[in-house]
Amino acid sequence: MTGRPDVVLVQTAIGDYRQSFLDQVCAALGDRLLVLTGPIYFEPSLVTAVVVRRRHNLRNRFLAGRRLLIQTGGLFRNALPARIVVLELNPRVLSSWALILARRALGRRTVGWGHAFPRSGPQSRTDAIRSIMRRLCGEMMVYTYRQETELAAREPGLTIHVVPNSTQPTVAPVTGSRTGVIYCGRLSPDKRPELLVDAFAKAAGTGLPPDCVLTMVGDGPQRGELEALAQRLGLAGRIRFTGRISDVSALKELYGDALISTSPGYAGLALTQSLAFGVPMIIADDEPHAPEIELAGENNSVYFRARDVNALAAALVTQFARRQEWIEATADISHEAQALYSSEAMAEAFVAVVG
Repeated sequence: MTGRPDVVLVQTAIGDYRQSFLDQVCAALGDRLLVLTGPIYFEPSLVTAVVVRRRHNLRNRFLAGRRLLIQTGGLFRNALPARIVVLELNPRVLSSWALILARRALGRRTVGWGHAFPRSGPQSRTDAIRSIMRRLCGEMMVYTYRQETELAAREPGLTIHVVPNSTQPTVAPVTGSRTGVIYCGRLSPDKRPELLVDAFAKAAGTGLPPDCVLTMVGDGPQRGELEALAQRLGLAGRIRFTGRISDVSALKELYGDALISTSPGYAGLALTQSLAFGVPMIIADDEPHAPEIELAGENNSVYFRARDVNALAAALVTQFARRQEWIEATADISHEAQALYSSEAMAEAFVAVVG
């Protein structure tokens, strides 16, 4: 890598859902931006899959059963001299602590980026560690406006910017058959996809239309057992597994076939994505949701009792009884979500912060 970088973005790994955002940031910053990223995240199903014009690949060395990480292979050589570094605010990345401290000693600007608080919330005991990292940076990019308010009240001396978290550019509301159910996310235990398959099986026998199909978009360690479960339940023809899909046009077609999306475990970016298309979501009421949950409201979402297969099955049947109501609300749901959350808004806010 030649030439001293002006803006450096440091990440553990960058999934393909960030492609639209990075395309726009790169268009605005050009060769001023250097992206430093490792190949794989703490959760192994998240791998770097973006194409970036100016990128340097780091080595991720996981420790303590993938609970801690040190990034090597040029981190300091590339990031230390930059005018500004934006790095993933994750206390488990030990090399980030060293980089923050070194840049602080040199009087150089470092911005933490990510979730302001641990997954379990601001009252979590581990937030004390995250707070130290936030204050060492002195500046934070957070994903939602609610987190900006909460963090400002908690740490009034911190400079806080909102970079609204989104996966895709502005899209038109979906049109389509709107006869199915869609899930988009990792097929791993923390997302509880098995609960959804079981609930769909119950709902299919107690009130869902016979042409209703459950589409599972994503991949992960549970895919094989979920496909086998669908076979055992006699629903192989009504539950389809597409694997990972990042193309917006392909996703729009799939969401257009769905009346409603589902989050049987914790909700995050999948909520933003679903609402951007104008498709409401059924959400578990007691899970450690990501900050994007602030988008959920009575006009675009329905909650069910978490970890209760009967409650989720009943919610699926009930929402199909409201089918026409949800179809008529499609445009309003989409426009409201995208007014603040789109990859264009995200890129514009990021560029404004780094200057």
